[in-house]
Amino acid sequence: MGRKDLKYRGSECLNCGTALDISEKFCHHCGQLNSTKKLTISDFIEEFFANFYAYDSRLRNSIISIFTKPGVLAKEFNEGKRHTYANPFRLFLSVSLLLFISFNLTEGDSDSNTKITEKDLNKERQIKDSITNQILKQSPNQKKTM
Repeated sequence: MGRKDLKYRGSECLNCGTALDISEKFCHHCGQLNSTKKLTISDFIEEFFANFYAYDSRLRNSIISIFTKPGVLAKEFNEGKRHTYANPFRLFLSVSLLLFISFNLTEGDSDSNTKITEKDLNKERQIKDSITNQILKQSPNQKKTM
């Protein structure tokens, strides 16, 4: 029982409103699946794997919508206008993957530089402290001789 079954097909496209025949699996105007069935977790995961590489302009539309009109993406996706936007789960996973990869690449560079800098700073502090201690020890003796 998939979302493409005949019993879940509607007479109008949920994305663009084009009139459809029950025999049409996809909208002839925008290409969205002709299904009125609500998404279940298994449908969501199946759609994720089926469309894993098909980003096209959906990614761009999703990102623009998230930053310019917060909430519109989720609202339209829930209303059935899914063809215009990337699958939210896939979008989340892709952005998270890119984020973790970029953190991993930049973290390695900054850690090695930071560790070297911290070691150098500690050495400089020790040298300054020892010099300061020497000056403090010598200053009372210098006052007595004067």
